[in-house]
Amino acid sequence: MEKINSQEKELTGIRINLVKTSNQLDIYAERCTFLQSLSEPTNNELHTLRDRNKQLTDNVISFQQQLSKAENTVYTQMQDIAKFQSIIDNLRSQISVLEASQQRSQHENDELRNERKQQQIQIENLLLSKRTREETDNAQRMELMNEVSGNHFQIL
Repeated sequence: MEKINSQEKELTGIRINLVKTSNQLDIYAERCTFLQSLSEPTNNELHTLRDRNKQLTDNVISFQQQLSKAENTVYTQMQDIAKFQSIIDNLRSQISVLEASQQRSQHENDELRNERKQQQIQIENLLLSKRTREETDNAQRMELMNEVSGNHFQIL
């Protein structure tokens, strides 16, 4: 009997412990439910933030691609600018050569005009001399003819 009493006491202790444990389990279940209800908005916010993070990451990737394209465009344009600058420098050099050539040509033209004017003056002087000589020759011929005619009449 003692054994039964002891076992009943033990069984009662186990039942008390079982009730306490059951109560604690109920309390923990309520806490768990409460904590889950508290964590649900946090979980929703976490999902929202994850979605937003993915969207922002996609935007960053897109912007990096656009930036890379823009950098490539700038690099290409800088190469074009360097090429065009070289062309401009070459053209300026050619312009300088052409301007120098034009100045030489203009100087030669001026010299040729002056030479032509001098030749024209010389031609005019020669023509004037020729006319003067012809006039003088004609005048002398006339005098000689008059003299010869006058002598011819005197002889007759």
